[in-house]
Amino acid sequence: MCIRSMRKLDLNWIDYLYILVVWVCSYPRSLILNIYQGIFRLLNLYRGFEIDDEGMLIKYTGKGGDVKIPNSVKSIGGKAFWGCRSLVSIVIPDSVTTIGDRVFGRCSSLTSIEIPGSVTSSGRNVFSGCSSIASVVVPGSVTTIGDFAFYGGTSL
Repeated sequence: MCIRSMRKLDLNWIDYLYILVVWVCSYPRSLILNIYQGIFRLLNLYRGFEIDDEGMLIKYTGKGGDVKIPNSVKSIGGKAFWGCRSLVSIVIPDSVTTIGDRVFGRCSSLTSIEIPGSVTSSGRNVFSGCSSIASVVVPGSVTTIGDFAFYGGTSL
């Protein structure tokens, strides 16, 4: 039944919902999953996060301020927040296990960051040029911190 012919019928919202469910179930599961992933990507892009299929945060394009990374992120790619001078604080979810190179480099307004216990490694120059950051608590789960991680951190 097409949408035009449905308008002519006198159906209540439950009937419309049933027709929608039947229509959705008639398509292959992979198509529905692709549509869902596409919508999820668009919502993340709207919030300023570019996330790839493997859950890596590629780029942040938001307004800055206090930022909470989505729980769907598994790793933060190199230079994801590079030069975001309006970034003040950031909360990394427990789903993140690795932080790439130069991720927060030149984020000169960054004052606080919460690194969860799930993170095991941090790349090179990860906080280089973060002149406003006063303290960073690195959990015991982090086994590797790259060279020059806090280079230029004049408030540390």
